[in-house]
Amino acid sequence: MNKKEILLNCECGHGILKFTKYDDDDGSDIYLEYYEDVFYSYQRSFISKLVENIKLSTKILLGRKFVLFDIVVLGKDFEEFKSNLLTF
Repeated sequence: MNKKEILLNCECGHGILKFTKYDDDDGSDIYLEYYEDVFYSYQRSFISKLVENIKLSTKILLGRKFVLFDIVVLGKDFEEFKSNLLTF
């Protein structure tokens, strides 16, 4: 089974967005994965992680909108990503 992958790196270096398409019979499924750099995820203190998790839990319980993470991409990188996506 062949597969095609497109990687989109966050400009700040904190994460990678990965698109994977497997060449199987139907070929219509595309998998989206986000990888966070482990170094940056462990640089916060326990208290800051706790406060962030409490805030996120409160937003989820109250049904408010929330953002898990941002991905920052330069314009030229996004144009390259678009052209790669069209040939995917």
